[in-house]
Amino acid sequence: MRETCAHIVGSDSLTVYFAADTPTSMLPKVGDNLFTDDVSPELPIGFIGKVESIEHSSGH
Repeated sequence: MRETCAHIVGSDSLTVYFAADTPTSMLPKVGDNLFTDDVSPELPIGFIGKVESIEHSSGH
């Protein structure tokens, strides 16, 4: 997930936001498990979760 983290622009407790220009091959798919214990401004406590849904919005 380290390469994927480079495309994360924000998060809250349940949602991870990816940059609009993230390559499709780097985006998670429904059912994927995501985990990182790397800490960054975008993931201040790391992240663990399972992708339940994917939504596209402007800017993310």
